[in-house]
Amino acid sequence: MGTMGMTFFVTMTLGCSSFSPALEDRVKVLGWQRTVSVYGDLPMITVAPNLKPVVLKEDSLEASSTRLHVYIEGDGIPWINGRFVSADPTPMQPLAFELMVKDPRPTLYLGRPCYFGLSDEPVCEPALWTNERYSPQVVESMAQALDAYIAPFLLDDPSAKITLFGYSGGGTLALLLAPKNEAVDRVVTIAGNLDPEQWTETFGYLPLQGSLNPTHLPFPGRGKPSFQQVHIVGDNDDVVPLAISDAYLEVHGGERWVKNGFSHSCCWLEAWPELLQQLEQFFRNG
Repeated sequence: MGTMGMTFFVTMTLGCSSFSPALEDRVKVLGWQRTVSVYGDLPMITVAPNLKPVVLKEDSLEASSTRLHVYIEGDGIPWINGRFVSADPTPMQPLAFELMVKDPRPTLYLGRPCYFGLSDEPVCEPALWTNERYSPQVVESMAQALDAYIAPFLLDDPSAKITLFGYSGGGTLALLLAPKNEAVDRVVTIAGNLDPEQWTETFGYLPLQGSLNPTHLPFPGRGKPSFQQVHIVGDNDDVVPLAISDAYLEVHGGERWVKNGFSHSCCWLEAWPELLQQLEQFFRNG
């Protein structure tokens, strides 16, 4: 199971770091708990509202299998005004978290290293949320966290599976994480940045030196992913335009669903319950 043998897990309160106030309030209102852990020397938060390996039986959802939905947040605020490195990259409105709130399945919010009030920790260099935001170190730490959290599912049901959901830059990380865990058989990106190199060139941004690009990475086997994938994009997205995903789809395949009238942040929350139903139907028939 990928990096299971190398997992280093510590649950702790780190230094004087504070969890993102807005999300902390949201977690409390929902009656959930968040955990601060260290994997691969990097601290990250996780929120696991329901990690019991429950099998849903509703006719509208896939039955007879244990499945965990894992949500990965976007890049947040790595830069201020495109010129100054942000002291804390935490997004002001964590969209992936709110998508997870609307998901009835067992879910896990897999935080990104050094986000949500952890950026002051000594190991949290700004490169980890700027040019190295998709670096091997970041991917490996998140892979170790994923290994740890899937373990209870596999004890109860060795055939348990994972769907990764990644919003914006979280979609980049979802694609980089998927080959590292054998339980991942589905990846869904929402307004995902599937080609960071093309994205920086398009907007004239500095190259993300030290980061991986899923478009240019070979997947195990014959070069095609072993997992099913759907990339949902908005035709009004001016942050990650439609064309950014072209090269990835040409190389690695996958479905692209274009939502008319959707931008980078609108209107995912309102549409998410219906989109989840459509995704379940697509994967069941695929």
